[in-house]
Amino acid sequence: MKTSTWKALLSVGVTILTGVLRILRGWPVHYLIIGGYVVVMLMTLIAPEEIVGIAYDADGVTTSTVTVPLGQLLEWDWLQSSKDAALCLTDSG
Repeated sequence: MKTSTWKALLSVGVTILTGVLRILRGWPVHYLIIGGYVVVMLMTLIAPEEIVGIAYDADGVTTSTVTVPLGQLLEWDWLQSSKDAALCLTDSG
């Protein structure tokens, strides 16, 4: 596999792992969002000027079309294998 493929797979894996840890450990989501924005701003300072706009646009596109459905698929798989799956799927309150 190409190096860029491994980087993409690692990025998605770290993102999903962070989300799972946030849920399990009860981390406030705003800490992760603020931390993410700080990292992005720091990376913007060292990135070539030509790609900064494209990178910001690409992030908005891939967040909704790749990462969210993948996370939902993993969540659905977890619910299917969970002992409390029926309760999770039918509990409305």
